[in-house]
Amino acid sequence: MLRWHLLRWRGWQLALHKICRSDDDRALHDHVGDNITLVLRGVYLEVLHENQPRKYRGGVTRFAFRKAETPHRIEVPFGPVWTLWLRWPPRREWGFHCPKGWRHWKDFVAEADIYKSGTSTIGKGCD
Repeated sequence: MLRWHLLRWRGWQLALHKICRSDDDRALHDHVGDNITLVLRGVYLEVLHENQPRKYRGGVTRFAFRKAETPHRIEVPFGPVWTLWLRWPPRREWGFHCPKGWRHWKDFVAEADIYKSGTSTIGKGCD
């Protein structure tokens, strides 16, 4: 995902996202604050629970609101997806929903900093 911050004010964040590929499918994730997505171009499928049907986002269903605690992941079936994303001020830590329970993002993702090295590696995940 490529992200351009358009506005940051008192914890609020407005960003333009170019989602180039699907989220990691090892676990659903949540966020630090409630958020709303407006799909500007393209479509994606949102997985809210592994045993439920995926929700189509794009076309007629351009808006998606979710509470910070809502576990989800995004599947991009074709092409990049452009979204406008508004996040409320942070009120919690974020992480991943593993089979044995919630895991803080620092314990799930790789230590490497993509902005310094230009590459990233897969982290420990749910292991």
